[in-house]
Amino acid sequence: MTAGLLGFARLCIGSMTPFYRMHKILVGGFFHFYFRIQADGREEVPHEGPLILAANHASFLDPIAVGVACPRQITALAKEELWSSWVLRWWLNRMEATPIGRGQSDAGALRAALKVLGHGKAILVFPEGTRSRDGTIGPMKAGVGLLARRSLAPVVPTYISGTFLALPRTGYFPRPTTIRVRFASAIGRDLLETLPADRRGYEEITRHVDQAIRAMEKKEQEEILDASKRKQMGCDKPENRSGGD
Repeated sequence: MTAGLLGFARLCIGSMTPFYRMHKILVGGFFHFYFRIQADGREEVPHEGPLILAANHASFLDPIAVGVACPRQITALAKEELWSSWVLRWWLNRMEATPIGRGQSDAGALRAALKVLGHGKAILVFPEGTRSRDGTIGPMKAGVGLLARRSLAPVVPTYISGTFLALPRTGYFPRPTTIRVRFASAIGRDLLETLPADRRGYEEITRHVDQAIRAMEKKEQEEILDASKRKQMGCDKPENRSGGD
């Protein structure tokens, strides 16, 4: 367990503020011990430059889980009213969060996101637009495609599992279950530039994101099924292994 925690600490390799780095290590420690968080594909995350992480969404824990697993700092887009509390204002400013005005239109949120990406930072978006009610991946909106095509920032499809079991929409206190975050290969500028800057292009980018996330979901389900079969066959039981007296 200690080795795993140190591994998360060493993965703070991107440009991070000291406060964000400290926060990541502390929260990462809690997620490591309480949720046994696992992360795959961190090498797929570019270490610098503008970046869009596009993930499925099933729980309030999702942005925290991705923040713990991602090897670089993520800039949060948060509601402006959160800055009314001096405690939250102090914390959000040190986390370099960006405020979005109350009642601000989708166009305003898009401008805020483009501004963050224009400064070479990473942001996290949830293309479904809301948390899943039953843990399944819902239809994805073309907004992520619009953001990617306008900014030409690479998009890393991200799959999160376990957060719905830990804290669903109807939950109040998180349960200690394993959380896993998977990062897929980035959808890069070379592909983005070939697609039209219109709704057809935005939907095509969104389709790529959707397919990548669902492929990771399928892979995880297959791994779980395979592990279950091996356990039933007794392959994991020491007494069934040959070579001992």
